[in-house]
Amino acid sequence: MRVSILGSGLERFPVGQYTVDHILRSQVRARSELHFPAIPTDDEFIWPKAKQSGSIQDETYRHIIYLLSCGYFRPGEKVSLRQLSSGLNVSETPVRNALNRLIAESALDVQPNRHVCIPALTMQQFGELTDLRVMLEVRIAEAAAEKISDSEIDKLSDTNDELLSAISQGKTHRCIALNQKFHLTFYETASQPLTFNIIFGLWLRAGAFMHALLSSDDVVWRTNHHLTLIKSLKDRDIRACKTAIEEDITDTYFEAIKLPHMFV
Repeated sequence: MRVSILGSGLERFPVGQYTVDHILRSQVRARSELHFPAIPTDDEFIWPKAKQSGSIQDETYRHIIYLLSCGYFRPGEKVSLRQLSSGLNVSETPVRNALNRLIAESALDVQPNRHVCIPALTMQQFGELTDLRVMLEVRIAEAAAEKISDSEIDKLSDTNDELLSAISQGKTHRCIALNQKFHLTFYETASQPLTFNIIFGLWLRAGAFMHALLSSDDVVWRTNHHLTLIKSLKDRDIRACKTAIEEDITDTYFEAIKLPHMFV
């Protein structure tokens, strides 16, 4: 099943038919007149976790992470403090603080002219990111598989069912959020917060690129490795769990490198 082409989620934009340079040249529409979607009120998006008494700074930071990780920006797109503040309906101060945090965390890039922009990846960078993901996610998957309970496995299966439904409906942003939820819920059971945070940072940096990739007509979104993982967890086959995670990551890489126009 193919995921429909939704581009930024604010207009239809057939990413798969264009180069990244074309995408960047097409950014003529001012975001100052737009309002970004709110974070889902259910548990679809759960990282970073909401704080019960979170400040406006915390809420703004989490909101921007949601937009980044679920593909509401295009690779290479410039981020305007004023437009982002207007789109989120908050003052510029919490937005500035959030952007500074995200720059420090390598989730955003700063160009030589000091413009803040969404990461656009070279093929070499995507390869490096894939290698890091395999190394870290296979490691944390092993620890998670040893600790996960039967009820937690059932919840993973439910999330994957939601993902399949989102794919069939062509809801690309929701697909990305649910795919992230599936993986990170599993990894969290390992109780390895340092490794988990590094993994989340890698997912965040690649959010816009992955949305552009998975919105392409040339890419088919499969969840067969998720199903294999769930079966392996039920069978308590740790080796098979590790293989399912590794193949899920590397298959995405091999799909991506078939489309050199997606890279800068």
